[in-house]
Amino acid sequence: DKVFYDELSSLKNAVNELRLLTPRLSDGSIDYVNVVTSTAGNYTDSLTDNNNNSYPAYGLSPDFEQVFDFGAGFKVSAEAFEIQSRRSFPERGAGIAVFGSNDGQEWIRLTSDLTKVVENMQKVNVDDEYKDTKFRFIKMKMLERTSSPSTPNALFEVAEFRIYGERYELLNNKIEAVSLSSE
Repeated sequence: DKVFYDELSSLKNAVNELRLLTPRLSDGSIDYVNVVTSTAGNYTDSLTDNNNNSYPAYGLSPDFEQVFDFGAGFKVSAEAFEIQSRRSFPERGAGIAVFGSNDGQEWIRLTSDLTKVVENMQKVNVDDEYKDTKFRFIKMKMLERTSSPSTPNALFEVAEFRIYGERYELLNNKIEAVSLSSE
């Protein structure tokens, strides 16, 4: 009995440590902040805080892009993305498309549409042919740079970024069999 209850206690502890595979924000998008590494570094959480005045500064994206790595054991598929520029600078979130990759080198453009020069959150849909395709990496990249009188040299500053889709865990067959029995 002692061995059984010790094992049952271990199982209970393991169950308590389980986390959702696809954590969600209140709007239904993926809460990716704690499951990715990003070129936004410590500012990744500002991309989901519903505050268009907090953002990874342009110095964190010298190539006019942000890359999100879901990790070697995970992939994500998406139906749409939402992007919002920094407050009072709508041109800094315009001209952006979203891409997917599985190696971080070769990228597939997922959204034909580009974001516009607007301050509100804007949705860009994933092209139908890629809606069920799974990628390890997601990248938003400014393809068309827009300047303004206050910033004659275009800058990339996105305040909010949402991914509407699913996260998947890759199974690598480390566990060959599992069984549970009781008398």
